[in-house]
Amino acid sequence: MFEKIQQEIDNQCAPAEQFCDSIYESVFAPTFAEVQKLHARMKSEQVPITDAELTYILTELPLDLFSVSESLNKLRLKLEVTKLENNKREIEQKKTFNAELLKTGEKSSILSQIIKDELVQSMAEYRIMEVCYTSIITRVENQLTYSRELIMGAKKIWDSRRAAESSNPINPMSTQDLPPYQL
Repeated sequence: MFEKIQQEIDNQCAPAEQFCDSIYESVFAPTFAEVQKLHARMKSEQVPITDAELTYILTELPLDLFSVSESLNKLRLKLEVTKLENNKREIEQKKTFNAELLKTGEKSSILSQIIKDELVQSMAEYRIMEVCYTSIITRVENQLTYSRELIMGAKKIWDSRRAAESSNPINPMSTQDLPPYQL
């Protein structure tokens, strides 16, 4: 029984998921794919992450995230415009349905409920668009948080490497810097 219901829901959600995935893939995926690769490099136990990769994470990735944030703000704007347009559309629909109700001259609660149901039905696709934008925004915000955590982890590795270098220098020291040795 539940499998059938789940299948119906999956079929209804498929177009919305495809829409969300297409926007995410075209706008945000390239940056976050790079973040995933860098995270895998940080976790690698076979080959430690290089200083060049850490430098990229600490210098270039924040700039990439800034671009992502700009795109995210455009998406938020689309969401807000969609909400406003949906409210406007809903008000217009209510006026139309109320005019139809007045034409019939009946004040039947059944007819009134039918008209309300038609309103909900007519607005469903527009509300789905709101849900899609909200879903994409949440997904991108989660990826941004993940990326910031990657940057913080890279900073810790960078700092620990620099601290190790200063306490145990890799380069040979010149003999001029040594104090005089007495026998």
